Amino acid sequence: MIKLKMLLENSNDLIKQVNSKYPVAGPIVDGREVLDNVDNTSSIGASLYKWYTLPDIREVPMSDFSTTGKHYSVQGTNRIKQLEWEIENSKTISPLIVVVDKEGPYVLEGSHRINALHNIKAKSFPALVVIDTEERE
Repeated sequence: MIKLKMLLENSNDLIKQVNSKYPVAGPIVDGREVLDNVDNTSSIGASLYKWYTLPDIREVPMSDFSTTGKHYSVQGTNRIKQLEWEIENSKTISPLIVVVDKEGPYVLEGSHRINALHNIKAKSFPALVVIDTEERE
């Protein structure tokens, strides 16, 4: 019973921290209109056992991630270049999915987009933020 209480308290503390770190995004993030669609939300349940999704789309700083702007394959790098062009010309972006776990944040969905954003020197992006609340060791 004590262990469960500690886990719940730790999860609540993490949720509060992440909630304050990533503010609710407005309709424009870093000069780009935020689109309504969040692609591949089913990957959350397929990847995580216990999680909490913050309400609303959040503004996430690029500085929280180490990106290269490249992909390990030529096809992937070409997709990143295509997305750079699309984002720059449309001035729109679909929210990514970011998970925060005991190691910190990572992109669950949107790796090509975050690399494209890296290449166009974006400072932040919109994301659905999910907190992995599974037991921490």
